[in-house]
Amino acid sequence: MSARGAGRRLAALERAAKDAALAAIARRLRGNVTEIGEANAKDVAAAREAELSPAMINRLEMTPKVVESTAAGVEFIAGLPDPVGSRAGMQRLQNGLLIGKQR
Repeated sequence: MSARGAGRRLAALERAAKDAALAAIARRLRGNVTEIGEANAKDVAAAREAELSPAMINRLEMTPKVVESTAAGVEFIAGLPDPVGSRAGMQRLQNGLLIGKQR
């Protein structure tokens, strides 16, 4: 499935389902720190072999602290208002038509 298709399917979900999915992602990140670290070590080694810049390699590294920060970020997103269906910039035209942007 493409990212666009997945995005459409996610947009159609109820808020509780989206929050549950995000909570599951955070749990899986925290529960797989060792596996993530092992896979990341291979990626970092390949990046060094390819002579990527130290700055690029630094951004590639997924330490346990980075994994925890990522999981916390996912949980933070779950706590934000759901933007799907929200309206912004609504204006009523002279003819009475209401226009604006809806997500």
